[in-house]
Amino acid sequence: MFTDQAKKRKFINTYFDGKGGLYKNSLVMLMAEFINKLIMFSLTIIIARYLGAEGYGQFAFAMNFSSLFFIFSDLGVSTLAVKEIARNHNIAKKYLDNIAALKLFLSILTIFLLCFVVSFLGKPFAINLMVYLFSGYILISSISEFMSSVLNAYEKLEYVALSIIIRGVVLFALISLVVFLDLGIYYIILAYLFGTLCSLVYLIYILRKKIFKFTLRFDLSFITALLRRASPYALSLAFASIYLSIDSVLISHFIGDIEVGYYSLGYSLIIAFYVFPAIITKVYFPRMSIYFNSDKPKLRYLFKSLLIKLCIAAVLLVIFLYYISTPLFLFLYGSEFGDSIIVFQLLLFALLLKFVSFPCAFLLLAVDKQNIRVGIQGFSALFNLVTNIIFIPKYGFLAAAGTTIASEFMLAILYYSVARRALN
Repeated sequence: MFTDQAKKRKFINTYFDGKGGLYKNSLVMLMAEFINKLIMFSLTIIIARYLGAEGYGQFAFAMNFSSLFFIFSDLGVSTLAVKEIARNHNIAKKYLDNIAALKLFLSILTIFLLCFVVSFLGKPFAINLMVYLFSGYILISSISEFMSSVLNAYEKLEYVALSIIIRGVVLFALISLVVFLDLGIYYIILAYLFGTLCSLVYLIYILRKKIFKFTLRFDLSFITALLRRASPYALSLAFASIYLSIDSVLISHFIGDIEVGYYSLGYSLIIAFYVFPAIITKVYFPRMSIYFNSDKPKLRYLFKSLLIKLCIAAVLLVIFLYYISTPLFLFLYGSEFGDSIIVFQLLLFALLLKFVSFPCAFLLLAVDKQNIRVGIQGFSALFNLVTNIIFIPKYGFLAAAGTTIASEFMLAILYYSVARRALN
């Protein structure tokens, strides 16, 4: 690929350093997500201690059940927009105008669908109300995700980073106030909704000021074609939502809310660490899409370098987390959540595998192999769903942890095999 070291240094300096470089964007996003995850980690402690195991289980169920409907408010258009706008900025306004209108329409439909499904849950009204409130949070998050995607395509990630920090700070302030005043679980969910709304308002302001002013436009032929092209991403998002949320929903159905609390607390902390491979890979994704069209040798170099660094970081992180897990959980959450420790320790294997699957999955998107990616996700999601239904009633929440590890192993192996062939 490189004829001499001078050319290699020039490539690294051009594409990884300086203003707008990948290292800069990665660092900015990692710092923002570190601050945000630190805030969310603190909030998890506050909420878990305030609500107790059963209350936290109800809270986790409502959030996870609402998350299953995220797909209907997006249908994969955000991921497609990043890919297309990164390749051609001239189409950005048309995409943003139409997708913004589409998002508003889909959000209304999603609310009606969720209310319809909730009526068949058989849960007490108190829990149904939590689901309704969380649905607002999920829908606002969906719109924010799209706005962030446009800024990501323009590599304006410093503004995305600031929006993440704004959301975290507002959340922390409001939830701390709710707990201090003892206002109850509903106000905690409202705090989530308001914090995300503040982030969305900021993102809209930045887009209109720094990129261009957009309006709502509903070009039916364009949107129809857009949804057809985004269908693989929609399926991918659906499988991911099922994969991440269905276990807590099934634990609540088969066993109870207390067990959901134990499992969700351990799993939520693991998911918090998913941010490292996810954010770094997301930063690299627009450049991967560009190199696929312009310079495939650079794409291979970029991907292999990313994968090696993430694997080294994963091993060090998992070893460290395993040895501090027991004293950390007992100190932070108390003995009431002691059963969450084994969940966390088991799922460290899933975290390790995520550092492999994330870059491979995004590579498949960049090289237009999204259909294969969707097939792999669908197979893993189906495996996870079936094994959870079989084993959770008999072995409880530990079965959910075991099936998650097995599913992640399958996902990483299949992703890596296909990504390797795609690069060659």
